Amino acid sequence: MSEYLFRGQSFENKQWVQGDLFHDKDCFGNITGSWIYEFSIGHGRQFQIEVDPETIGQSVDAADVNEKEIFNGDKVNFTVFDYEDNDTQYTGVVVFSDGHWQIWAAKDSPYYGSDGGFDLYWVLAQDDCFKIIGNIYE
Repeated sequence: MSEYLFRGQSFENKQWVQGDLFHDKDCFGNITGSWIYEFSIGHGRQFQIEVDPETIGQSVDAADVNEKEIFNGDKVNFTVFDYEDNDTQYTGVVVFSDGHWQIWAAKDSPYYGSDGGFDLYWVLAQDDCFKIIGNIYE
């Protein structure tokens, strides 16, 4: 078992699956397929599901206000509070950059990533209403 949780969208039915990530490679090391192994408690076994490699995202090991697991590529709403009560609402995308999890401006923004981002764990610590509103693949 991997110590990291991944999510991807299946080719077969476009459903999101979570579990361990594995890649098939050819003799040159090129990835020829991406698979998530999802464990089914009811059946006591893992299911191998081929996923679109463009939709694969790693869990950040944290959850939003609704206890929904946060993954790379999730779109989120959050508030930044300051000392002068000038609270500001933001929408952004969770990305891994410069060695840590960040929230950047929305993917379709012309400023996407250009102005850096908010530290994800700092935002989670100060905003009790942090919420996932979708992801960049939908």
